[in-house]
Amino acid sequence: MFFKTSTIAAVAALLRAGEALPPARNDSVNGVPAIGKRWLDCNRPVQGLSQDDCQHMSKIGFGSMGKNSDHDNGAIWVGGDGPTTFTFTNRADEGVTVVMWLQTDYKSSFVNVRQPYVTYSLPSPGDAVTVSAAQGISGAFAALHRDTTLRDGHIFNTWGEWSTGPYATVDVSRLPNMDGDRIEIETPGGCRANMDRCVFTCKRASRCGASGEYSLQSCEAHSQAGNPHIGHDHQFVIPVGASERTRNSEADNLSRGNPTGGCGGFENGGHVTVGLF
Repeated sequence: MFFKTSTIAAVAALLRAGEALPPARNDSVNGVPAIGKRWLDCNRPVQGLSQDDCQHMSKIGFGSMGKNSDHDNGAIWVGGDGPTTFTFTNRADEGVTVVMWLQTDYKSSFVNVRQPYVTYSLPSPGDAVTVSAAQGISGAFAALHRDTTLRDGHIFNTWGEWSTGPYATVDVSRLPNMDGDRIEIETPGGCRANMDRCVFTCKRASRCGASGEYSLQSCEAHSQAGNPHIGHDHQFVIPVGASERTRNSEADNLSRGNPTGGCGGFENGGHVTVGLF
């Protein structure tokens, strides 16, 4: 679950750092390029990204188009030859752009200063693309619709979050925007994550991420096929100034921590389907 305290706390500092980057420099941080220039050359979009979608990305503040590699690059690439694959299908009534990134640190999801691995256009309902992921990595994805914007450098929409390998897990996260567009995910084991099941939601706010502000809904073990599961990170902190009632009602979380988990069913590889609505 990537959209949480460390990300929220880093926003101001990261934005200042991004503004300070020289205009033509690209550094690499943990294998994920940090973007130096603040415009996109949409006359030459990467393969798979339309000019219109590139212009939308540039308008809302993306620092770069995706890599859109068509071969195994050791992380995330377009194609179906990897051990874990995701097929994204446009189920909306308009064009969407698939954005997928590798999670290497708390800055990875800031698409204003980090390059995504995939930015791929699905201009018509029913259009689809398959993306591969290497074993033992984590990442996330989101869809850009016509009205999607960035908020503090993040895609202001619903996210799908995933990891691969022996403990492979995928979930839907509504934490970046509780009013975001619908995502439906199904693993080969039959576990489904959507806006109601195996989904991270804010307890009170329309956007959240700090410790104690979110929960994982309807993902208990044996609640459906495909190894749904809930764990805890043992890092729960009751907010400073919380009322006595809040402290009492949340006290049991102190021994457990914030929720983690999601859908299994693709341990050590498999094909995951994603509908973007």
